[in-house]
Amino acid sequence: MTTPAIPCTSISVTPDGLCLNLPGGAAICLSYPSAGLASAIAGTKMLLAQANVALAPLMPFFRIIECLDAAKDLLFDPDKFFTALANVLAMIPALTVPVLVANALDILILYLQGLYAQLQAFVVQMQAIVAAATKATALGCPALALQVDCATGQMALQMAGISSGVAPLNALVSTINILLELVPGAPTVPSFSDLGPDPAAALVPLQATITALQAIRALPFFPT
Repeated sequence: MTTPAIPCTSISVTPDGLCLNLPGGAAICLSYPSAGLASAIAGTKMLLAQANVALAPLMPFFRIIECLDAAKDLLFDPDKFFTALANVLAMIPALTVPVLVANALDILILYLQGLYAQLQAFVVQMQAIVAAATKATALGCPALALQVDCATGQMALQMAGISSGVAPLNALVSTINILLELVPGAPTVPSFSDLGPDPAAALVPLQATITALQAIRALPFFPT
């Protein structure tokens, strides 16, 4: 009897010495947050994520270099120069503040919309818990009542966790409002309060906040 061939897939390990050297002598090197083998694509994705964060503050430097490089070809390719110049002028705080605030509002609105959908799912769960509690009482079933109490406690913990997660957003709201003071006629973003233990009751003020943020985002001095 012949033994069937067992396929063997070769495994390659990304070397730890992979680095990205930055201007000024600094370097970002690949490091793994946990033990075990990592594929080349996983390793490079981690390195690229770190590089994006590190390179962001250097963008003004790169844009100035790009503008100076395009200046030597001004007579032959003026469009290239004026495009590069526009990128440099876009770094002026008076021009960048509306873009920054618009981006922050987009992130905030998207987060709250996801939170709204999560609370809607909690409402459905609460309805199922109430129905189970009613059934447990009608049947006089202690085991089912115990499960209902467990589910009720877990739901309360989840709502408490969501409420504690919303509170730090007020720091971002305060920053946005400070930046909005630089934009003439801009309204202020409302702060967030405790959502409370009832997901259904939290939906109404949350939707009102989302609507208010969308109205602010739609103002003409913010980029589309």
